[in-house]
Amino acid sequence: MAFSKEAWETQRQQLEKTNFKGMVFWKPKAEGRYTIRYFLSPNSTNQYPFVLVFTHWIPFSDGVKPVICTELSEYGEKKPCPICKKRKELLGTNLIESVELAKQIRPSRAYLQWGFVKESTSEAFDPNPKLIGLPKTPIEQIVATMTAYDDDEEEARPNIFDLKTGKVVLLSKSSENNFAKYTATVSGKTMPINIEPWESKVKETKDIMSSLPIPTELDITQALDAIDIATGSFDTSSNGVGTAVESTNEAEGQAHTTLGSALNAIDES
Repeated sequence: MAFSKEAWETQRQQLEKTNFKGMVFWKPKAEGRYTIRYFLSPNSTNQYPFVLVFTHWIPFSDGVKPVICTELSEYGEKKPCPICKKRKELLGTNLIESVELAKQIRPSRAYLQWGFVKESTSEAFDPNPKLIGLPKTPIEQIVATMTAYDDDEEEARPNIFDLKTGKVVLLSKSSENNFAKYTATVSGKTMPINIEPWESKVKETKDIMSSLPIPTELDITQALDAIDIATGSFDTSSNGVGTAVESTNEAEGQAHTTLGSALNAIDES
């Protein structure tokens, strides 16, 4: 499938609309050079090259976990996000800890597409496809390459999705002033994946939106409870357990420690 320049241009405009930090799904965990071979699922009808998803990182007692934002992500039907509502309430308290937590759970943006990945420490690609989620900068660099050519110059435009003639993307991760820095370039190297072991794996992939862990009402409730615990405002009156406050404090400390570690890895300012 070839995307028109209009589709790429729409994607570029979307890149300019928001400015959140972070990423979700597969991401390079360490500094180094990674190679990505993007492809489109044959079971997908998405009209744009990358799918934009926002995720809240919630500090549970056993670690920070992602919950997809149903209000900002590119769903067919957007729904109000209770976590976004809770975040606004925290910002309105003017309490330092609550405001800080509100900043920490703000939606993190990732642009998703299927692909095969060669890790920086590996000599070969992993034959299992991954949903790759990258932040604005590297995606913007890829999109800029694609929008440099008009539709009548499509043959000159490097195709990164074609199963037979698709080019690989070289992704470099480094650090600068305690922030991750990314550089993505479209290589001249062609990697056919219309052969095994890739072809059967490609056919097994699903539409991106149907592959995402859409939060249930229970997921949202648990996330809101975790936020309340982190702020020390969790209501324990329903169980009547006298030690609930001590348990809450312990969970709060653990959550903030884990969240602080996660924030050290935030990718873009």
